[in-house]
Amino acid sequence: MTGFPPPDEDDQGDWAATIRAIHASTVRLVLAITGGGAGAISRLLEVPGASRSVLEGRVPYFPAALAEWLGRPPEQACSLTTALGMAAVAERRARQLDPETPQSPEGTPHWLGVAGTSALVSDRPKKGEHRCHLAVHSSLATHAVSVTLAKGLRSRMGEERLVADLLLSLIAEQLGIEPPVIELQEGGDTFTERRVEADPLERDLLAQARDVVWRRGAEPGEAQPRTPIRGVLPGSFNPVHAGHRQLQQIARRKLQGEVAWEISVVNVDKPPLDLITLEERCAQFAGEPVVLTRSPLFAQKAAVMPGMVFVVGADTAARLVDPRYYAGDPETMSGSLKTIRDQGCRFLVAGRVQDGQYVSLGQLPIPNEFQGLFEEIPAEEFRCDLSSTELRRQRQAADGG
Repeated sequence: MTGFPPPDEDDQGDWAATIRAIHASTVRLVLAITGGGAGAISRLLEVPGASRSVLEGRVPYFPAALAEWLGRPPEQACSLTTALGMAAVAERRARQLDPETPQSPEGTPHWLGVAGTSALVSDRPKKGEHRCHLAVHSSLATHAVSVTLAKGLRSRMGEERLVADLLLSLIAEQLGIEPPVIELQEGGDTFTERRVEADPLERDLLAQARDVVWRRGAEPGEAQPRTPIRGVLPGSFNPVHAGHRQLQQIARRKLQGEVAWEISVVNVDKPPLDLITLEERCAQFAGEPVVLTRSPLFAQKAAVMPGMVFVVGADTAARLVDPRYYAGDPETMSGSLKTIRDQGCRFLVAGRVQDGQYVSLGQLPIPNEFQGLFEEIPAEEFRCDLSSTELRRQRQAADGG
């Protein structure tokens, strides 16, 4: 029977030594790669010792598979935002698969999420650019690379190999391993990268060793706010808009105190936040108080910020009093609201447009027992129908999709 000779790690040339060094480290990898570059997974496995470093490799190629990995369909499959989200989910997955206390050297990640999303040579004409967006994420740093490839320069196999090389190089760099040089086509390929490192308090937050970090915009984290905080306005702020800022001003006036922006690095139905995304969100609030938490649920927020007033929209308030958001269990809902009340917290609620209709607090079925938890901001004091989602759609349309 005629066949191909078995693969040998020497076939990987200089990369074999790099991969052996990755396996010899204390890193635990989860990789999620779509659109191209999945050869990075097989190349890691081809070199003996992969069981020490590779926990899992996923190729969520079909749109539904990618949506399942991220927890929701991405706004654009091949984008830096998607790569960053995939890497953050991969890092979380690594922690879940191998929750043992890390024994990694100082400054070296133990759990590392690796992700890539690409649009490469196809058997159909491609109108857009050939490109890849790659990211690695840990509690120490997020490092991302975007490359636009010169069309017609490489075959599909050549582009696949290049993307896999770039992914392996990113992994090696996080571990202090010198990878082989990757040559791009000068004047044809374009390469951009960004790396954001966590400050000490952010490291603790991402490593689940701290519940809250206070910042002033993009300044380094602090253990306590610089000034007393009366309320917080939670959100993803992607992006922050005039409605958010107007609501904060109204809340400051009603509470007669400072209102901070709150961003949870963990979300119920979205990927965790990576450090690049977190830096961009915080940079919108230069000089203003921002609190970072690991608390996507309001009962959790109340536990780490007792006595706080949460400034929310009526859509959020509606979910708080809807048993469907508590697995259909009214008792669980009541228990959550009691926890919030027992921590001395309450809600300041602004009306919101839902499905084309303006909804105010007075229209919500607040249980009598918890009426005192909610205070309405009348529409004549505040109404803004702006949406971050709609603003992102408009921005994408202006950028050509």
